Amino acid sequence: KLLNALSSLLSTKLYRTRVIAVLGCNKLSADCHSLINRSQKNADTVRGYILLSEILAAFSMAPVLHFDERSISIFHELRKQQVRISTMDLRIASIALANNLTLLTRNRRDFNKVPDLILEDWTV
Repeated sequence: KLLNALSSLLSTKLYRTRVIAVLGCNKLSADCHSLINRSQKNADTVRGYILLSEILAAFSMAPVLHFDERSISIFHELRKQQVRISTMDLRIASIALANNLTLLTRNRRDFNKVPDLILEDWTV
């Protein structure tokens, strides 16, 4: 299931964008490693490593935004507002807000909870 989700994500416009948050790199790399470690068939292991290579190549083609002091400030403000999404997602949202960017995501359910965050889903 994860393997198919990562494959479809890589084939979308999401990885043809101009900017990537550093946390996106972290999350997708971790997802690939999880897939590789849980695979029970050699073909799935090979496919997992191919996906990891494709993800790393996609990340190397775009500037990476960092979780910097402005992002941290926004993150803490959102925590004070009790925005209830995962810590990783809140950090990603904070990076987008700090840089006045639209966040590309399939996870509208969680990110819609973040005030003033502009979202787009190119997979629909």
